[in-house]
Amino acid sequence: MLDADTMARILMGLMTLIISLSVHEWAHAATAFWLGDDTGAREGRLTLNPVSHIDPIGSLILPGFMLLQGPFLLGWARPVPFNPLNFTRKYRMKTSTMLTAAAGPASNLVLAVVSAFGITVAGWFGVELLASEPGSTQRAVAELLFMLVQLNIVLVILNLIPVPPLDGHKVAMGLLPDHLARRYDRFLTDNKDFVLIGLLAVLFLGGEYLFAPVAPIMSAIFWMTGVG
Repeated sequence: MLDADTMARILMGLMTLIISLSVHEWAHAATAFWLGDDTGAREGRLTLNPVSHIDPIGSLILPGFMLLQGPFLLGWARPVPFNPLNFTRKYRMKTSTMLTAAAGPASNLVLAVVSAFGITVAGWFGVELLASEPGSTQRAVAELLFMLVQLNIVLVILNLIPVPPLDGHKVAMGLLPDHLARRYDRFLTDNKDFVLIGLLAVLFLGGEYLFAPVAPIMSAIFWMTGVG
């Protein structure tokens, strides 16, 4: 039987993850729509409604199990489909694809900054979230905002790893010269099993090094938004 504190931690973690993933996927759909592709919009993904984005396993079951074991939290939502052939803006196709992919992690960075700024705004109105009593509504809001900052920085770092199925793959393909992009994509295609195993090894064995920048980035965001 779960105690009240554990249940509250799990619910807070899942809420944080679902908000972050919903913003991430909406950003993909919105950017693709702006570029001329309405595939995501037609499938109901141009929305911040979590119901349209969550994946039962990646957004609920696996993250819930991870939260039962400790504070580490990761997950995924249903990918937003898009068709580069529909892009109408005057960009190269690979540039439009890169922008659509980069919109996800960019939205997470924005959400991290907005969440930190929310603590500052509360202080302007005399609501000291950081000094609130444990168990109070204000403390719950503070914890949610802090978790949003931390998790969204993690999602930015994770999604910029340049291997599929992460957004960093398409971002890298858009930044590389055409001949290098083709070679890189061919290498990933020919070694997809090795790449996947390597990615999982990095996450579960070297995660502490991969996500080492989280603390300094959080400090920079809090300093920039006046938190502290």
